[in-house]
Amino acid sequence: MKRESIYSVAGVIAIVTTLVVFVAHAQQGRLQPVPRVVTNDEKAFLLLPPELIAAPVITHVDPSGDGKYVLVQRMQMKLNPASLTPEGLQALDKAPPPIEQQIILWDSKSKESRVVWRGNADVHVSDLGWLKGSSVAMGIVTQMSRENPADVTSRMNIHYSLLRVSAASDKAQQIPLQMEDEGTSFALIPSPVESITFLHKFYAMATPEGVTMNHAISLIKSDGRTVMPLSLDGLPKLHMITFDSVGSPVVWAIEPRVPGLKISKKYYLVDTRNASLKPYPGEFKDFQEITRPRNVLQRERLTLKTESTIAKLQETTQRVNMLWLEGVAASESPRTLVASDVGSSQFMPGGDGIVFEASGALWFAPMARMTLEQFKEMRENAQRQVALSNGKQLALGLIMYAQDYDEMLPSPDGVNTKVAPYIQNAELFNSFTYSYAGGPLKDIQNPVETELGYVTGPGGRAIMYVDGHVKWRKD
Repeated sequence: MKRESIYSVAGVIAIVTTLVVFVAHAQQGRLQPVPRVVTNDEKAFLLLPPELIAAPVITHVDPSGDGKYVLVQRMQMKLNPASLTPEGLQALDKAPPPIEQQIILWDSKSKESRVVWRGNADVHVSDLGWLKGSSVAMGIVTQMSRENPADVTSRMNIHYSLLRVSAASDKAQQIPLQMEDEGTSFALIPSPVESITFLHKFYAMATPEGVTMNHAISLIKSDGRTVMPLSLDGLPKLHMITFDSVGSPVVWAIEPRVPGLKISKKYYLVDTRNASLKPYPGEFKDFQEITRPRNVLQRERLTLKTESTIAKLQETTQRVNMLWLEGVAASESPRTLVASDVGSSQFMPGGDGIVFEASGALWFAPMARMTLEQFKEMRENAQRQVALSNGKQLALGLIMYAQDYDEMLPSPDGVNTKVAPYIQNAELFNSFTYSYAGGPLKDIQNPVETELGYVTGPGGRAIMYVDGHVKWRKD
């Protein structure tokens, strides 16, 4: 089944329950009585309560192409309450607290996060990203350390390794990379159409003519162990990996600029089976990412919009970024607020929700998609459930009143005022009609069938009975 399909029966029940909670809490004055939903002419998009993916501080977020996983880079500084005292702050100036870097993998199905890699403040992870069409991500780890940690002027040693993160593994792999000299550096260039990447190594080499910059390119497959160096012998010294119009890897090479001579650029097609090169056939055209909606939510013409506003309390003001989910088409519910104090945000590729940063943490807001008719039916069902719940509270309030007043039910005159002390929220009286004349409970022959009144709802009313039960009756 496609991920963009309408929710299953179990999912629909969960959505109805959520709507009931929203509306019921609104009746008690704790929430606004409007569910977070965006509608168009045919569909409704319901935003459910957000879930925490990772705590602060988030430095990088990358959902996998299929939306099954989210890769998160996070920095954590370990502080305790004592660190925030004047003495503690003074101590921090002399000995800063340890900083730990983490890579977290979040599973969108199980909603579980796990730390797959840890590093200290001297480690830097770059070029981290998913390989196309796979559940494997790769990056470059740069580890810096001084020969004498106590001497800031001592020599700095740098080591590089290839980082491989797999959804099938609890821990990331670090594969050491060979350096040619102290000036060696590395970059990863992933394929836009295959689950491979290219490792580009830059290093200096001494020659009789002087020091020259050299390049080495290797093809790396998703297992991280299959590393195939490209044969660049006979090519000009300046070269780079790129991709043609269909995403095939290509090496382009140019001779160093010589005054008075036109720059010559040549292209070579890479065979990913054996990393061999051959002259590029025909005219080379760069790869262009197709400009189409990345997921079903964008195809439904939904957008995420961040608007800055000023929050004010007495003389204190603060600028706050508000994240909105908005539909393009005019409708009865064209937009809804996702969150406040938001940084970056994006739709999940699978179209099942929104990933966003708020207050330094990373959150996932699930979304349910359904037809407009389904949504209206569920909304009415939820409102009927609220009417039944309100009727139950009012019926119990009337019974409690009778117990305090010699087993006498109140007369209709001023009944709301009489029963109000037994009801938590006076707004319950807004749709309440009391139909009983009042009198002793002992005179009621059949409490199960004797009506006290009703609470109106969509297409009917919640009938209250003397024994305390409530039943829905259509108009």
